[in-house]
Amino acid sequence: MNRNFISLIIAVLFSSASFAQQYEYKLTGITSKHTNDYYKYFYDDANGRVDSAVQYRELAGFIYDYTLKYVYDENGNEVLEKGYQKFSGDDFYTYSTQVRYTYDENGRILSRANYNLNRKKGEFELGGVYEYVYEGNKLVKRNTYVDEALTEKFEEVIYTYDDKGRLDEENVYSSFFGDEMTFSSGTKYIYDDKDRMVEKISTIGDFFTGAKMPAGGEVCTYDEAGNIVEWMTYSEVKEQPSSRDEYTHDLSLETVNTLYPVENEWDGTVYLNSKNAILSNIVYQTDRNTGEMAVYDELVMEYAPVASTGINVIRPAVKDMVQAVYADGRVRLTGVAENEPVRVYSQTGVLMDMKKYNSQEGISISSMPAGAYIISTRLGSVKVWNR
Repeated sequence: MNRNFISLIIAVLFSSASFAQQYEYKLTGITSKHTNDYYKYFYDDANGRVDSAVQYRELAGFIYDYTLKYVYDENGNEVLEKGYQKFSGDDFYTYSTQVRYTYDENGRILSRANYNLNRKKGEFELGGVYEYVYEGNKLVKRNTYVDEALTEKFEEVIYTYDDKGRLDEENVYSSFFGDEMTFSSGTKYIYDDKDRMVEKISTIGDFFTGAKMPAGGEVCTYDEAGNIVEWMTYSEVKEQPSSRDEYTHDLSLETVNTLYPVENEWDGTVYLNSKNAILSNIVYQTDRNTGEMAVYDELVMEYAPVASTGINVIRPAVKDMVQAVYADGRVRLTGVAENEPVRVYSQTGVLMDMKKYNSQEGISISSMPAGAYIISTRLGSVKVWNR
């Protein structure tokens, strides 16, 4: 359960039924059976979003005790993440990190700036800035800068898509010591006939030539119900994995009815792409000396009933909520005015469609790949599923 610093995961990554539903349960904690590590999540139930999170880990004698607080704007966009850390030897938490986001008029992330506390100076210093570039409805590039003026770029990530609009490749180019950008690493995404991601093939760049070289990959396996039951990582060949995660699920609790701690940095692929809520995650790792794979950790997920019975919305509660009905490949909304701008996002945060709403036509998603989508409006956001 890692926070993925480099992933653009907008807070709309939900698997959903074909109409808006109420949340029944929420993921409140993840606890290790083998260590003292744990994660705790706290929510704003009424608005269906994570409010804060606590992370506690012990690594090589170092205690990582961290609390995150999320701040949203009036449109429900996460604009600030505050990090409070208890440093070794302290008995109090220090406001130590900031992550700030900006958005365009369509709700797409434009920038992410990371700030870290300089404890000697008592002030925050810029750690780096991500700039996101779009073409049409798709994210095509993410630039990384070391300055707020966005003049000193040292990395760029290029995203390409297949003819179905699915993420096809993600290639990273880096500049060392002010040199020209050269290929650093890449990921190729493989999908099954149900448009589910089943494999990632990794490459790295030769330091001297920039040529692409194999660097292993990842493979995930689904059961008949549509749950991810195994996620394997390998360094050279698939038959010799370096790690493997096995998952069990609660077949009585569907992901569509479960509230997760979705925010811009949360990598919830395994959770949100499974039909049912995950109960446990057994982690296996291969011993480098013996080559044998053994249990490294076992994580147990904790759920609790959601206090609110309001409709799923990402934005603040208002008098008239948005609801959706799906039929014949089209979604029709109530609570949305004629000609009001609406946006459709994919599971990976890609803007799939943007238009002025017409109640007669509705919103067509039949030509889009099967999977979950978020329809965002002025009053709120609803989840839909194109089967």
